[in-house]
Amino acid sequence: MSEEKISNTNYSIIYVPLLNEGTDVMRPVKAEAINLDVYRLLVDPEDDSENEDWLFPPGSIVHCEPEHRSGECILIAKKLVK
Repeated sequence: MSEEKISNTNYSIIYVPLLNEGTDVMRPVKAEAINLDVYRLLVDPEDDSENEDWLFPPGSIVHCEPEHRSGECILIAKKLVK
């Protein structure tokens, strides 16, 4: 899967779970909407994906589900789309 770099400001923020953190941790990630609840994780040089163990790496296409956290609704990457 090729990694797509961020080329404009037309993106959403979704949350990707991190692995091996000892507790539930999620990273906010810029992503391009493909269709309803499906997003492509964009490559952002400011992300720390090389030093963190993301459940889905940059460039992945993922299915997201909304969750309510701290009084707001956020999209969380739940599974890889093939």
